[in-house]
Amino acid sequence: MASHAANLLSVLSSCSPALSRRGKLLPSPAHSPNCSLKRTAASRLRSTVTHCGSGRLAQALGSMRCVISSLLFMFASSALAGECVAYNREVTLRGTLSRHTFPEQPNYESIPNGDRPATYLFVSPAHAICVAAGNLSNSELAELQVTRVQIVFPVKATGYDSLRPYLGKQVECRGSLFHAMSGHHHSPVLLGGAKCHAA
Repeated sequence: MASHAANLLSVLSSCSPALSRRGKLLPSPAHSPNCSLKRTAASRLRSTVTHCGSGRLAQALGSMRCVISSLLFMFASSALAGECVAYNREVTLRGTLSRHTFPEQPNYESIPNGDRPATYLFVSPAHAICVAAGNLSNSELAELQVTRVQIVFPVKATGYDSLRPYLGKQVECRGSLFHAMSGHHHSPVLLGGAKCHAA
């Protein structure tokens, strides 16, 4: 069973070209952001399959149950990867506009204790979004449950002023996602170069 699962794994995790509904060969997705999540799931499955044939895990669950559980995990991960958006590509987010204030310089801990307040706008989609891993050297980590995205405008003052009347209302924002990397970033991913309007 473990050997059959390993063979199936090599097929499922290959990120090989796929056929469209019309039977046309699509470009290979080997470098697509979704492949990174599939490879992560595949790596976990390999580790589990390796340990399914012996030891306490096999005694407790049985080799067959162990492999089946691993396959179910990978299928779920692959399905999730198919729904993820990518870093550094234009996306459109629709959701509720909100404003939040955070303590920043010098200690990023407490406004009453002297840290400077900083206020930012956020868009909260109706459903959490998934962002696939990108260039890890740029800290583009996978984020599977993003419920609120900080908005970064090309011109900060103009963006804030134009959106202030829509606080608590639905807006639509277009831009590209990047991962948080500083104390000024207050959501796992942010929407850069954002252009927003009332939805």
